[in-house]
Amino acid sequence: MVDIPAIARAIVGGIATVGPILCAVGVAYVSAALLGPRPRRARYALARRGFDPEGHLIPLDRGVVLATAAIVSLAVSFAIEEEVRVGPNRAIDQLLPEGAETWVLQHGTDHFMNNSAIDPASAEQVLAQLSDMGEGAVLVSGTLASVTVGEDRVTGFVFALPTSQNPVPRRGHTCESESDQPCLLPRSGAIVDAGEGVGIGDSISVRGVPLEVVAHPERPRSLLNRLVVYVDHEAFARIEPGSRYFAIATTAPVAELGPLPAGLEALSTDELRQRNEAFWAGNGTPLLLLLILLVMTFASTALYGALRTDYDRHRRLLSTLWALGQTRTEMLDTFLLRSLHLTALAAPPAAALSWILMAASSATILGFNGRITLLHLLGATGSVIACSLATISALAVATRNATPAAHL
Repeated sequence: MVDIPAIARAIVGGIATVGPILCAVGVAYVSAALLGPRPRRARYALARRGFDPEGHLIPLDRGVVLATAAIVSLAVSFAIEEEVRVGPNRAIDQLLPEGAETWVLQHGTDHFMNNSAIDPASAEQVLAQLSDMGEGAVLVSGTLASVTVGEDRVTGFVFALPTSQNPVPRRGHTCESESDQPCLLPRSGAIVDAGEGVGIGDSISVRGVPLEVVAHPERPRSLLNRLVVYVDHEAFARIEPGSRYFAIATTAPVAELGPLPAGLEALSTDELRQRNEAFWAGNGTPLLLLLILLVMTFASTALYGALRTDYDRHRRLLSTLWALGQTRTEMLDTFLLRSLHLTALAAPPAAALSWILMAASSATILGFNGRITLLHLLGATGSVIACSLATISALAVATRNATPAAHL
């Protein structure tokens, strides 16, 4: 059976990886033109001015606009794909007790919130086994529930924190401890992301159970369109009577665990992350790959149109240069330098626009915490350079039979 999400993820990862390499190649190519022989420096100067000796060094033509739009679209696509795939692991991070290496879950779990459940009898058996080994372990509970924040009602994941090992994060907490003991989550308290418009001291309600927000996590934890709420086990029991355990986190290595009750399996934290990412990648990565390929196709077509317009507009100049001894290879070199110059001009405004767009999305979409990184920008810019190479190849084919007389 073909694993389409895995193939899509490999392609997206490959594009994002090759992009920075192409950026380095592009910089080296332009640097060689700047530091090369005088004829090549002259070709680059002509390329910068749009084949017009009297033209502007920073032309505001459609080539720059199209390259900017392509870089923004690709950088945002890379950031969204990463957020959809990796973002859900934020919830796992907050649940990890100190030193936890292993998770015991229902066999075959691909995303623990959806299809993992451990019955109380099996949970007690596993806990007894770990106790005999002298290893620490905590039960992890969670449920999908409606959360009321002010006058708004949103869908949220509600987790029961292992209170004894998971103190309230120090950032912005309201409870105080005069002893050396950590400041623990109170029975009616909740931890909610600061970026979701919920302040410390605000009241929220989960299935009619009132809670007070006492702290914000040190880093965002909410998932796309899902508000993540952390409570203690007593509050969780009021929210979800007959609490459902979906995992047991333990400090014991996987290799040291004995036989588990039927229907359960042990995963390392890294394996759990990988399964979680695979689940969410299956939902979003193929669609985003399609978007990325469409953007690259559009960019290639648009750049070809822009360069072909330059080619047609300056036929007489190109014919004169050709008659004076410029070869077809040198002409294509000039067009490639022109394309790289347009991409370089587009990169700074594209970086600013990408950052603004993602910041606005993170501020307005519940649980969305996408970020534009340097690798996203390099990957997007390198992809546009790849489109430039495809464009020059197409131009080379289109002009393979051209002669100086054909330009007159």
